[in-house]
Amino acid sequence: MVRYSTSRQQALRQAKRLVGCYPHARPPDPVEYANALADVFEQYPIGVVNECCDPRTGIARVREFPPTVACLVEWCDRKLAAYRAIGSRPLPRPEISYSEEHCATMRKRLQDLMHNLLRRSQTEAAE
Repeated sequence: MVRYSTSRQQALRQAKRLVGCYPHARPPDPVEYANALADVFEQYPIGVVNECCDPRTGIARVREFPPTVACLVEWCDRKLAAYRAIGSRPLPRPEISYSEEHCATMRKRLQDLMHNLLRRSQTEAAE
């Protein structure tokens, strides 16, 4: 089960949206078909469900006929696996190397800053 699953209301709304992408769809029992789609959608995050039902990016873009439950599960599982793979990749850390001259300059600037702060705090304490 996914940690953040889709609510029943969201799942039904998206099921209706998906069925609307197939104007020639005439399931024998439309209510039962919509409930079956919603049952599947409840198992996935709302982002995956929204993407699945979006005619620009989802399943309607690649299927001419209304999807079966198995087809939806396959599509959503594949998409969820792709997002999990992306999320588990380590972030690349750029290798930064500074020249010894740069490091020496920065150490000197830091010493001067600390010396000036110390002198300022001593001057303020004396006043």
